[in-house]
Formats: sequence, structure tokens, C-alpha cells
Amino acid sequence: MKISQKYHHIVNELTPFVYAYEENVKEFDLNAFSSSKVIQFSPFKHEDLEFFNLLKVLDKNSFQESGMGMDNWVFLDCAIMPSAIIGFAIHSSKASLEILETYNIDKSYNGFIPLSMFIAIPMVRKGYWFAHNLSSSNSFLKDKLKGLGLLTKAMGIKILKIKNLMGATQWGNHSLKVHTRLAKLKLESAHTPIHSHPDSIIYSCEFHPGDIENALTKKGQSVSNHKIDINDKDAIVDLNERVKSEDVYIVTGAVIEGKKSYVYLLDV
Repeated sequence: MKISQKYHHIVNELTPFVYAYEENVKEFDLNAFSSSKVIQFSPFKHEDLEFFNLLKVLDKNSFQESGMGMDNWVFLDCAIMPSAIIGFAIHSSKASLEILETYNIDKSYNGFIPLSMFIAIPMVRKGYWFAHNLSSSNSFLKDKLKGLGLLTKAMGIKILKIKNLMGATQWGNHSLKVHTRLAKLKLESAHTPIHSHPDSIIYSCEFHPGDIENALTKKGQSVSNHKIDINDKDAIVDLNERVKSEDVYIVTGAVIEGKKSYVYLLDV
């Protein structure tokens, strides 16, 4: 699979992993993304518990401020059993002191450390998945791996063979930039009161052959002429009414212009 040179350090330095119920793995395409061998972890193997505990550290450090960290049962019920946790990991022998200290890893540990993860859950709606989690150590480590979140989601989509994806995120969330790099997002809801963060959007998108490859090789994306101030509550309410009667697509994450933050919509 062709990937831009700027992401080669991630593929070369990190190892892809899948944490899932073994019967699920039979349905995955583990060769879809990288030539590197995908390491596998199981909820039924005691020796894989330490890696799971490190996944919890990744999750906690990524979402503790938003209050959306997962309990053990959420990992098991919403990811490992119905689907998988997919991401990139680094071996402890190659990890920086910052990583070891942040994850509170003992010097005697000889194993992998998860630096990113993507979770998507199959929906009752035939052929659709719901994106449950996307996180990377870039959100809390000083030493960033540029493109880690993008590659992680791209790999998850390819391994799970996802064609149609729905998801929820916040207007100002950094991950929106990742989501819009991989596909244009059709707004299903611009404001979601039932969510812990009501400013969340619900989106859907489609992936066609070559879409992921194009996203990982293109230099940038064109910006449309239509935009919305993500802090303008009245504009968000109006947009939420608009999506009930017509298709509206988001094509960028939050872009700061002056003192305001905008998200650009597809030209219509």
C-alpha cells in the first residue's frame, strides 16, 4: 500500500496490533494496510493483560479531561468482543524515557506499548459501522508522531474492511481534521443533546476503492467557500434544521481565522 514519505517513520518504527476475540480476527484483512506483521492480543490470554492495562493508560491520558475514558467492561463489551481495538505500538526496548515514565512502565517490562487505537463497532444497519474511539499518544506526549491518528484510523478501516462509517465527535475536536482527511462527512446531526457533550456532531461517510490510499498520499485538501463559526450557537441550531431536509457535508476540521474557529462545508 502506497503511503506518503512523511509517514514512513511511523510504519518503520511502530508495529500494528489487533486486540480482539480470536473468532473476530478470522473476518479481518490483516494484510490490508502494512507489510509489517500485525501482532495479536486476546482477552482470554492472561499474558496479554499487561498490554490491556497499557491501553487503559492510553485511553485515560487521552480522554481524562473530557470525562469520556472507558471502564474495563466498555473495552470488552463495545470493542474486543463485537469488533477489535486496532492501533500502533512500540516495543519497550525502543521506547523513549518519556513514554516509559508517562505509562509508568517498570524497567523489567519487555513487551509492546500501545501509542494509538481505533475502535469501530458493527451496526444493525447492514454494512455500517460506528466509530467508537480514535486516540493517540500525540495528545499527551511532547514527542509527537505526526500523522499517527490518521494512519491509525486508515489502518482500522482497511483491516475491518469498512465501506460505510458513522461516528460522533465535537466541532472543535482535533480528530475532526483526521476524519475529514479520509472522507467528506455527511452531517446526520449538528447538535446532539443526548451526548455527554451536546455540541457533538453525528456524521456518516463512505469509502470507495482508492480513497484511503489517496488520503495518505495527497498533499492537502481544497477548501470550499462555505463555512460555519463553530461557536455560533444560533448558526449550529440553524444548521441542525438544515440537515433534516438536505445533505450537508463537512470537509475540514476547525480552522482558526482571526479570533474565531470555522469548519468548512462542501460547496453546493
